[in-house]
Amino acid sequence: MSMHSKERTESNGGLASLSSSVYPSGISRFLQLVVPSVFGFLFLFQSLCAVLSLESSGRKVPPPGILIHPEVAKVLLEGCAHLKQKLNRLESMESEFVQFLIPDVEIFHKAVFYAIKYDEIFKENEFQVARDLLAEGNQRADLLLKSLAPWTVKTGRVVRGYRSRIDGSAQPYGLVIPDSLPIRSRLDVWFHGRDNRLTELKFMDQRRKS
Repeated sequence: MSMHSKERTESNGGLASLSSSVYPSGISRFLQLVVPSVFGFLFLFQSLCAVLSLESSGRKVPPPGILIHPEVAKVLLEGCAHLKQKLNRLESMESEFVQFLIPDVEIFHKAVFYAIKYDEIFKENEFQVARDLLAEGNQRADLLLKSLAPWTVKTGRVVRGYRSRIDGSAQPYGLVIPDSLPIRSRLDVWFHGRDNRLTELKFMDQRRKS
């Protein structure tokens, strides 16, 4: 094997190394192209079967939440409306800095508003979680209206937001940032997995605490 072929094989990862040592180069290339596609198709097929199974059984995912007292819902929705007014003011600002960070505020409104709108409060303590998220969202909005964003340099557990390229919505994610970092640092990515009752309200509360 030439040095060029060896470098190319090593750079393509485990599948390339295995297939190039066992199969001719043409078959090796075929495996690199086809195998990921097959696994991708199987994943999509499995997901589709799961959705069809849920629809045929009449199950709602997530399931209906607990009863929300009308007065509690009213107070939370008023809090959402108050935060939405601040979001409207932020969206009218021409600052690129502000526009880039609006999702960091919008995720708090979205988490609480959707939990009430779609009946996704599952435990009594989540009413307090909703109030806490609205308070933090308002705090960030007030700071961002002054072009301040101290949470962007905060260490420890931080909830941030980004703008989805798929539908334009604000999506939350959590960070755990050490107090000090070397110039070159490892980034570990953790995916939350499956939870039929994992709402954005619950997810953001978890990322703020653990």
